[in-house]
Amino acid sequence: ETLYERLFDEIDQLVDAGLEALATGQLEVLGELMNVNQGLLNAMQVSTPELEELIQIARNHGAIGAKLTGGGGGGSIIALCPDDSQRVAQAMRQAGYHALEVSVGGK
Repeated sequence: ETLYERLFDEIDQLVDAGLEALATGQLEVLGELMNVNQGLLNAMQVSTPELEELIQIARNHGAIGAKLTGGGGGGSIIALCPDDSQRVAQAMRQAGYHALEVSVGGK
């Protein structure tokens, strides 16, 4: 088994754990799983310096998890911000990036 196959296996396990965390409302766990997943994606060299900067901005301003989304190498991340998505989006915009806030679920 190659290094990349092992990384993909690890990502598969993180996704399964993330689905369970989402289904049970454990957002802090989901955020941490997103962060670990991003570390593996970065190790696989599918991230970019711009994405890493954007992820760090999101985390520094309140996102509990952030990772690239899509096929990698593009320009999009997803950040989990249950408390203050507006602050995270504003920080991204101030750094020159675009931000789209989306709410999922609700009461």
